[in-house]
Amino acid sequence: MNMKERRAQTIAELTEAVAAEKRSLAKLRIERGVGQMGKPHEFRKSRREAARILTVLNEHLSRGVVHDE
Repeated sequence: MNMKERRAQTIAELTEAVAAEKRSLAKLRIERGVGQMGKPHEFRKSRREAARILTVLNEHLSRGVVHDE
């Protein structure tokens, strides 16, 4: 999903997306620890996507958009 689409999402949707990415990161960390990580680049991709979502969420909150639109 590109940034334009992310910025159109509500705070609830962004919060849910962050939680999903964090779950994905936790799963990847476990796989990496066990040595079964098939695609190491997925770890970086997931981490960066979570950062992008958090950036958009913080943009919404800094503008004072505290309610869902």
